[in-house]
Amino acid sequence: MQPIIPAALLPSLRAIIPDGLATTRGTERQKARNRAAEGRYETNYTKEGVRAANQEKRAQAQAMRTGGASFRQIAEQIGVSYESVRKWCKGVN
Repeated sequence: MQPIIPAALLPSLRAIIPDGLATTRGTERQKARNRAAEGRYETNYTKEGVRAANQEKRAQAQAMRTGGASFRQIAEQIGVSYESVRKWCKGVN
């Protein structure tokens, strides 16, 4: 009797597992990852809505907004998105 799956194909096959188990395993893998150690984030999050590397840009954007510049002008000059400038300058007029 011959096997149903040829021996040459076996190394490339993956097991079929239930969706719930796949989700659980994926969640566990994501929790185990240390993205900072991977170098994904070069700076730490400051818990103030901006990364440490962007604090200077944020202060510059707020100063420009106080001076009367538009969000789009600030975004172009600093090199960040319009939405970032809008969030950083929320409440600054």
